[in-house]
Amino acid sequence: MMSSTENEVRRIMKVQLRFKAKSGEENVYEQEGLQSKPLEKIMIPFSLNAFNEPEEFQFVVWESQVSQETISDYDYFKYIVSNDVDDETKAKEYEMQKRNSIFAALPEEYFELQENDFPKMNYCDITEQEMFGYDSIPANTLLSENVGLWADSGLRKLEININGLDEQLHGAGAQRKVGSDEKIKAAFYWDKIEGEDIPKHFEEKIRYNEATHAYYVFLNTNKYGALMQNQNTVYCKFQGRFTLHVSRRDYKYVYSYPVEICFYKTGLNEKGKNKLIDNNPVSIDFGTSSTCAAVKADGRAKLFTLSGNGKLERDADNKAVDNKYENPTNVLIYNWDELYKQWSQDNHNMPYFVTKSDSVDVDCADYDSGYTVQDVFQEVDEEDGRRKMRAILTQLKMIPYLLQRDVEKKVYPYKGETVIKITDSIDEESDSKFNPIAFYGYLLGRAINNPSGHRIYTKYNITCPVKFDNEVKEKIRTSLEYGLMRALPKNIRKGVNQKGKSIVSVKMENSEPVACIGAFVGKQLKLAANTAEKFAVYDLGGGTMDFVYGVFREAGEEDNVEQDAVIEILGLGGDSSIGGEKLIHKLAYKIYKDNREKIEENKIPFALPDGELKPDGFDGLIRENYGADDIADANVNILKEKIAGRLFKYSDDIDNNMQNVLGEIAPDASSAIVTLKNVDNEEVSDLELEVTGIDDFLEEKIKETVVNFAQEMDAAFTKEFGKDYRREDVHIFLAGNASKQRYVLETMQQEEFFNGADIQRIGKGTDEEENDDGLSAEYKINEKTAVAFGQLDLSKYYVDDSRIRINADLPPFQFHVGYRDSKNDEFVCVIAKNATSQDWVMANPIDTDNECTQLEYTGSSVEQRDSFKPLQHDIDDYDEDDGKSRLYLRINSEDTLEYRLGTKKEGPQNDEAVDESKLIKLK
Repeated sequence: MMSSTENEVRRIMKVQLRFKAKSGEENVYEQEGLQSKPLEKIMIPFSLNAFNEPEEFQFVVWESQVSQETISDYDYFKYIVSNDVDDETKAKEYEMQKRNSIFAALPEEYFELQENDFPKMNYCDITEQEMFGYDSIPANTLLSENVGLWADSGLRKLEININGLDEQLHGAGAQRKVGSDEKIKAAFYWDKIEGEDIPKHFEEKIRYNEATHAYYVFLNTNKYGALMQNQNTVYCKFQGRFTLHVSRRDYKYVYSYPVEICFYKTGLNEKGKNKLIDNNPVSIDFGTSSTCAAVKADGRAKLFTLSGNGKLERDADNKAVDNKYENPTNVLIYNWDELYKQWSQDNHNMPYFVTKSDSVDVDCADYDSGYTVQDVFQEVDEEDGRRKMRAILTQLKMIPYLLQRDVEKKVYPYKGETVIKITDSIDEESDSKFNPIAFYGYLLGRAINNPSGHRIYTKYNITCPVKFDNEVKEKIRTSLEYGLMRALPKNIRKGVNQKGKSIVSVKMENSEPVACIGAFVGKQLKLAANTAEKFAVYDLGGGTMDFVYGVFREAGEEDNVEQDAVIEILGLGGDSSIGGEKLIHKLAYKIYKDNREKIEENKIPFALPDGELKPDGFDGLIRENYGADDIADANVNILKEKIAGRLFKYSDDIDNNMQNVLGEIAPDASSAIVTLKNVDNEEVSDLELEVTGIDDFLEEKIKETVVNFAQEMDAAFTKEFGKDYRREDVHIFLAGNASKQRYVLETMQQEEFFNGADIQRIGKGTDEEENDDGLSAEYKINEKTAVAFGQLDLSKYYVDDSRIRINADLPPFQFHVGYRDSKNDEFVCVIAKNATSQDWVMANPIDTDNECTQLEYTGSSVEQRDSFKPLQHDIDDYDEDDGKSRLYLRINSEDTLEYRLGTKKEGPQNDEAVDESKLIKLK
């Protein structure tokens, strides 16, 4: 038996506690003297009262490197460290046992007991939390066989917190103290797959955050697929440990915790399949203002979100004000250098970006998107707000449309002085050129293919505006396709089926108004036996206005189709220069023009809205295109956000409620005070602008859209039904968020338009009274979500669009083309919008002096004279000697004409081959 001398006490060099909880976790604690020095004290890292008796237990004490003693009896251990036991018989037994061990030589207070439980480790995956603000994926879900993570899907990030460790090591509150000699080293490694040893342990990179006291582990999931190849299961459970080494001058502590995560294989079998793949197509409505994506899962259609709960505005009852499933289509670039490192095509992994959130400030964020970017517009007249504004890209869908018209687009990232040019091409991307549509497609793809959902989607159907030409549509489709593809695990991204075709498809086949038909037929528009119902859709979105007219009817034997009902499309229409955001821009422009004297005096530039003609005067302050001048754009944004946007969205009379609408910036009922910028980029503070005549202006602009809608509706149904057509027989459905503008419904219900007709909002609106069905917004159809939801249901019906196609591959012509009659200056329409015939049509004579056409065209109503554009195309083959100066036109495609020269009496033959040199493309 040893005596209790100081020298003998100091022979204790190391202790190890290894205990397994009943839940299966095996934690390890060690304390060891350094530089051959024995331990002065042994810390027991938990309270005996707070600590639950473990399933397995082992306490090992090393007297030297070769001499050790082990205790596996937890009650005996408690007696050794506290000299306390309730059972006297056991006490005697333990005392005898102690006398024959090295513990007999230890003083009573050699063990330092803690008051709390053993520091507990919590770990979770925060990848989507950092990218979107979603909730983290907790440990029990990571281990779940129904969720887990995916191999070969790039970098993922774990957050590890050790609760109670800092207090145990350093004390709490005013008593907290960290020694200058303390060093902490963390390690994370995997050592087993499905309980079998990995031949060579591999560690993952780990970092410590001083502010949060959390550890961050970066999992390179591309390694895991190779390690799983020899496993015959679709998933494997990886086991490893997270270990902390806390070193001080004379001794160190070691805390070691188990980590276990279930990883699914993403490779394909010989048939090109994987159990994670869901073959249901994802329907994407890529909107100018907001984007919706929906899929049918478990028999019910649902929406996806790009916004975590922490990125939504909430009311006093903590209820979200924003609909997180209507994802604002915007991007704010904070750190271009970091973003491009990930986004560069040289990075073959799935890019990892950090979004701005409450817990991530602007210095650490790479980007932001969604409602938090919209909130920045509230700060447009503040210095930091203006800096952020220059870093924002909105109306992404319009970028190819604008670039096609030679409008240069740029963005100025929040950090640094870099100027980034915007492109709609994948091949042109570089460290100074950025394709934001592709980037947004990637964000969509990551949100859709989230491991928490345990599904990987490979089929995507994207809707498109009626009025975009094929070139613009294909630019959008290929950009989104690139982003969606990059968001998939690499094996699936490159995967092919048995026929050698890619298993991933990204299609753009349905126009937005046609897609939304699926949201109301069979629901709001039902068929009785042997009936047919006429319908029309007025879709006023953020950037475009689209119409569709048709008939919903039962399928008959003559249809020879499998579906029970048929949707006949009789006409398409709309205007790419009109949309909610564009009307707000026009309203801001009205306010700008109404204050001409102050504008000119202070030299305040402004960008002309789409479709507006440049006015006289204003001393060169008007820029012809939004995006061409940063200062002009800033003034547009300020007037839109501070005044015009609020007025447009107000649901009552505006002129009589100006101060209620605009609040503190409206000193009276007819003016508003804002801060704008002059041509020298200097602030013009407290500028009081007259704001009057708003109701009349908005009513007039909305009426123009309704006139256009009604005229095209009359043309479509009259062509099909002749005199049997009546407006009141048509069911009218309103779609698009801007259709909520108060004057839309008010104007339609006027006697000159659709008084007495059935006019409904798709989904019957979004207020609680009309949607009091207890469903989450994730499942609700409304004016905006109708397009994404509707496209999912179109396959239930046979869609006959033969009447609106030039041929099997081409939609109808998109413009009214004609000339001004020299006798009365009235417009003579030569080829009407929605025409499908490809026969030659005689037009007017060319301008023989300048050898060019004398035509006009518009995608809007012919009643809107200011919407017409001149079409002066050079006629290279004009010969004044052959007497042919009369122009003949025929449709080549939806946006392209072909011309020939002839006379009044003689024109070209309809069977003439296409001459590529005589094509005229309209923009």
